[in-house]
Amino acid sequence: MSEGKARKDHKVSSPIPDNCHLFRVANLLDSNQRQWSHYKMSSLFSPSEINAISFIPIGGPNVKDELVWPFSKNGEYSVKLIVMLRLILSQNKQVSYVARDNSGRLVGGNSLLFSALSASVAEATAIRLDTIFALNVGWHKIILESDNRGLISRINSKSFSAWESAAVEEDIVSLTASFPLFSFCFVFRSCNKIANWIAKACLKGICPLDWQVNPPPQLRRLLVVSQ
Repeated sequence: MSEGKARKDHKVSSPIPDNCHLFRVANLLDSNQRQWSHYKMSSLFSPSEINAISFIPIGGPNVKDELVWPFSKNGEYSVKLIVMLRLILSQNKQVSYVARDNSGRLVGGNSLLFSALSASVAEATAIRLDTIFALNVGWHKIILESDNRGLISRINSKSFSAWESAAVEEDIVSLTASFPLFSFCFVFRSCNKIANWIAKACLKGICPLDWQVNPPPQLRRLLVVSQ
């Protein structure tokens, strides 16, 4: 299948294969891990579409489906929101996460540019991506740090009061529910310089694609100082 691009109207452009037997969203999930199955999606969608789908939060197993409009506080659609919505969706956000072992050595990370409703949604998405990465590599004791005090507090207390990022936060809690040694901690921004540098460098177009294995000098200095 040739690579296509996810369309701006949120519809995929990849054609449906003749031998496709997956007709429901549930068919694209890994039921054991409660996350999107990249293996199943690889035969149906282009890499850019798979990346976009992976950002869609997955609710917990006991959560009922409901129709909501995510761009208003009361969950209801309003024509007055159209102009505001177009403005919001045009504001791209850069999110980054960095994974290090207990000695401070860089062992993974990523940085992505996408449209986000707010900074809270962008930061919650970064934590979700970091969570998925940590679970996929099979670590048993995980401490996830963020300089967003409110976000960490909501995740730890399971009080999802920020309506714009609530779905992502619930998905994070659902992903980590069966991992007792997975903890979320607040750190000051001065302790989170590495992820902040990567996000800013990517926005400026000066961050190399292989920064995980070949950090540029400025990033390397930050890594050395933080160890």
